Amino acid sequence: MSIRKKFIVFIGLSIITILCTAFLLGYFYLYLPRLETIGSNQARAAQQLAYALSAIIDERVRDFPALLAFRGYGDVLAVANSRYRDINPEEIVSQMQEIDKKWSRITQDGSYRQYLNRDVSDDLHRLQKQDSYMIGELLLTDAHGGLVAASGKTTDYYQADEEWWQKAVAQKGNVYVGEAEYDASSGVFSVPLAFALRDTERHLVGVFKVVVDINAFFYILVNYEKQEDVSITLLNSRNEILFHAGVQPLSRSLPEFEAMEKSGRKWMIVNDSSFRERPAGVFLAYADVVHPWFVVNGLHWKVIIIQDKDMIMRPLYLFLLRLVLAEGCMLALLLVFAFIFGTMTVKPLEKLSRGTEVVAAGDLDYQVNIHSGDEVERLAKSFNKMTQSLRQTNLKREQAEDNLKRALKIKSEFTSTVSHELKTPLAAIREGVQLVVDGSLGPVNAEQKDCLQIVKGNIERLVRLINDILDFQRLESGRMAFDMRPNDLHALIREVVQTMAFSAQKKGLDLSMRLGPGPLVCLFDRDKIAQVLSNILSNAIKFTEKGSVVVSASSRGPHVLVSVEDTGIGVKREDIPRLFQRFAQIQEKGYRKTGGTGLGLVISREIIKHHQGDIWIEPGKHQGAVVCFTLPLQQNPSAHA
Repeated sequence: MSIRKKFIVFIGLSIITILCTAFLLGYFYLYLPRLETIGSNQARAAQQLAYALSAIIDERVRDFPALLAFRGYGDVLAVANSRYRDINPEEIVSQMQEIDKKWSRITQDGSYRQYLNRDVSDDLHRLQKQDSYMIGELLLTDAHGGLVAASGKTTDYYQADEEWWQKAVAQKGNVYVGEAEYDASSGVFSVPLAFALRDTERHLVGVFKVVVDINAFFYILVNYEKQEDVSITLLNSRNEILFHAGVQPLSRSLPEFEAMEKSGRKWMIVNDSSFRERPAGVFLAYADVVHPWFVVNGLHWKVIIIQDKDMIMRPLYLFLLRLVLAEGCMLALLLVFAFIFGTMTVKPLEKLSRGTEVVAAGDLDYQVNIHSGDEVERLAKSFNKMTQSLRQTNLKREQAEDNLKRALKIKSEFTSTVSHELKTPLAAIREGVQLVVDGSLGPVNAEQKDCLQIVKGNIERLVRLINDILDFQRLESGRMAFDMRPNDLHALIREVVQTMAFSAQKKGLDLSMRLGPGPLVCLFDRDKIAQVLSNILSNAIKFTEKGSVVVSASSRGPHVLVSVEDTGIGVKREDIPRLFQRFAQIQEKGYRKTGGTGLGLVISREIIKHHQGDIWIEPGKHQGAVVCFTLPLQQNPSAHA
């Protein structure tokens, strides 16, 4: 990326950072406080509606028990209860259940009136008609649950098996208020209100039930919706809807309230409401309807206010929009200034960049001409001085390279010549010594034979040293040829081990092999790999005074792994890299006394590299060392000449 672009990007990122900071500050110090204030106001409004509903109950319903208790129905109830004076309770229930079975039929033909007190029923009917908006039905039962009077037709005669009757009797002085339900007798959604009538000795004489139409509570909710342009929902204890515009009571629930109730908050924002689908979401705020009757009977009605979030937050959104537009204009203006200033700054640097490219391509005579009067001009002058220095250094380097090439050529020719000249007389000396040792030229005593064996060993050591030097010279110059063809690696290992067996026996070492069954065929130069194995085995035997040397070979994926493990003096991990350096020797006790050129492992590494393999050394598990190398199984390495 160019400096001009970096400068523009820097200015852009700075403005974006400012924008993000402004948004974060606006979110935390404007948006969230505003949201919290609105939510609290909505929750207070819901609480006021809950108080209003509680007041309606006090105003319209609370006096019903006292009103009905003093209407003089005691004599009627006494007559009704006297019918059961000499009948046991089981028979009373049985008689009432028999009447209950035929009740639906006799209510249709009108004969049900014979079971009811007509005067009380007419009185209850008048009371219901006087406040039909509030009262859906009135009925009176005796102490055993039999129907005594009703304001209209009822669906049952025997009421003692009804939950409202049993709980009203159990209240012992309190009024029972049940959950809202659909009353089949009155045909309205209602709240059952019941209380027990008792004589002066607190004996049960009857039970009154008032079916209160729940629509009587809704007018205040409807008025609030119209005034405040919000939606109101009233839920019962089971979170079923009692009131919501366009929704039938008890036909559905409000799942969003469960999430709000679990959160412990009195308000929350819901993105997908059951009644409104707005991208910005809606406000939900609620309050519990608290009334003594509700508390005693375990009722938990909730008033919920639902309002569109975007309608409430519109002023804040407009402020944020103006802020974004202002910062956007500022960003565009600063980007233009950044482009102009960046162009003025970058042009000298572009000249300097072109100069570096030309010089890097090899033109050391190129000069950068910049006259900006600042640090860039000084940098250009330093660049021109550097190219001049590079020209001089380059000339010296070329001269040094020519001298080095001539010296290397002379060294290589001298090494080859001396090595070949030494090999010829050494071969003749070795053959002559062997003839004397064998006794072909006359008898030799034991002492003379031992001396000749020492001479022969040193001659062979000198021959190996010369061969190592020649091999290293050929590898270094790239003149060593490789004869790559399929060979049995197991067979080669057996041959090399057999060749080295005599040396191991002389030192009392156990030389063994761990090879798989059958041949292990792969592509390699037989003589070169034999040389590698001989070098490794020779070192293992040389540095092992007692114990064993083990050669193993196995397939490892696309490679063959060959390892030679000994129980010798071993090698420290930090000394391992030095073993693959030319002419390197470890200067510790036990190493220098064995002698050598220090080229064996170097030559082995180059041979393995030409086979596209790898070679390394590891310390033994307990003692000694492990030398490993790999050869590819399938890949056909190209021969190098």
